[in-house]
Amino acid sequence: LSRLKEEGFLPIGPRVKNESLVYEEIERLDDLPQGYGTEQKPGYFRLVREKHSRYFDIIPGAHSWKQFLFPSRVQLFELRKNGKGWENATQQAETPSYAFIGVRACELAAIAIQDKVFLGGMRQDPDYRSRRERLFIVAANCGTAVGNCFGASMNTGLEARAGR
Repeated sequence: LSRLKEEGFLPIGPRVKNESLVYEEIERLDDLPQGYGTEQKPGYFRLVREKHSRYFDIIPGAHSWKQFLFPSRVQLFELRKNGKGWENATQQAETPSYAFIGVRACELAAIAIQDKVFLGGMRQDPDYRSRRERLFIVAANCGTAVGNCFGASMNTGLEARAGR
């Protein structure tokens, strides 16, 4: 994590917050959900303390990586009243360079679909493209699957592979 930070990346990974699993900035290895598992079924998600010391023995919950690649709010410009007219007061915000830690096969497939939507056509989203070009991904295989796994609908299986 320190090397990624030295290279200018902001590490983002799964964290336990309010008895749930969220994707947020991680500062150190202790921020990752070590020793946790999940119980899932339709309409049900619980984070469970397990008797192991593995870091990625969890199945993704409601949060997704999309919030970082395609945030719900992006400031496009800012105008200020200048006498009787307007002036552009937009300050170019630097696009963050993210390092996603622990991305699953199903989530890689979801990112690939976003890529097709936002980068694949004649009209590309410049903000999404900038965020995607600056992205570093560390994938993690799933150890178990549940009946309502997103991976089943994405046909990805448990193993994260290149190109997804």
